Amino acid sequence: MAIYSLKDILCILKEVLTLAEKKRAKKDKVTEAIVSIQTAIIETRKYINENGYYPNTDLSKLWLMAFEKTEKAEIYSKNEFPEYLYNKARFWGDPKIWLKEPTAMELVPTLTSLEDKAGSILMKLK
Repeated sequence: MAIYSLKDILCILKEVLTLAEKKRAKKDKVTEAIVSIQTAIIETRKYINENGYYPNTDLSKLWLMAFEKTEKAEIYSKNEFPEYLYNKARFWGDPKIWLKEPTAMELVPTLTSLEDKAGSILMKLK
């Protein structure tokens, strides 16, 4: 039977606590990213319903924030997810240009598809 010193036990406990803290920090980053994405979706829907498709720098900033938080949280299984968020920000810089080009619109995800992606990420948190 192995006998561990108090120093060994404290070292192991410190490693366990460090891992727990890292896991909590990761979960916090993922939560921030999901909240940011959902906020951008809600505000975008509201804006479209009230104003249509006109440039909106506030929406661009919301989508860029969602992009940034998603990158920091590393919550994507495919590299396209952050790119979609980035393109959503670019879209709101001048929607009319994007809407004229069907191939460009392939780069901009629908709000529903983004909600689905955020929902699947949320399920992984549980």
